[in-house]
Order: sequence, then structure tokens, then C-alpha cells
Amino acid sequence: MDVIIKSFLGMFLTMWMVFLGLSLSTVSMTARSADSFAADCVRKIECSDFAVGVIDACKADAQAQSYDLEVQLYQPTGSARTSYGRLTLTYESRIPLLGICRERYVYADLR
Repeated sequence: MDVIIKSFLGMFLTMWMVFLGLSLSTVSMTARSADSFAADCVRKIECSDFAVGVIDACKADAQAQSYDLEVQLYQPTGSARTSYGRLTLTYESRIPLLGICRERYVYADLR
């Protein structure tokens, strides 16, 4: 009888560890996807020389993927041309097995 209990407990703990590992790898893939999306948006915005249409298209793409994208543009004093900015991408990170859901951020400088 003791062997049966230990066997079931061992199987249960093994399955729990497998599902936890899968959940953590999913969180890692979500973070990598958000980081890649932010890098792609930075490249597009910088190559377009901070074009408003490109920024709006990136925001629409972000919203379609359940991200929140904010772009802040800055101009040097006395200049009419935007020369740098900051991109902030907000996404949700979940581990359903543990009941964890948090907002994560990706920050990038635009030059």
C-alpha cells in the first residue's frame, strides 16, 4: 500500500513540474515576442525619420496583438525637427498554473 501512495505522489509531482515548466517556457516566449515586436517598431520608426503615419501603424499593430504601445517624441530646443524619442511597450505576462498575471514593459530609445 505504501508503494502505491508513493507512486501516485511521485507521478503527481512529476506532472506538476512538467506543467510548470511549460508555463514558464510560454512566459519566456511571450517576453521574447514582445521584445522582438518592440525592436521591429523601433527600426520602422527610425527608418521613417519619426513619421506619424508609421507610428500610428505600429500602434495599430500593437493593439491587434494585445500590446499597448506608447511613443514619446522629443525635439531639441529651437528646432522644428524631431531628433529622438522613447518607445514603451506594455504587455501581459501570465502563469495560469500559479495564478500570476502581471504587466511587463519593454523600453527602447529612438534616435
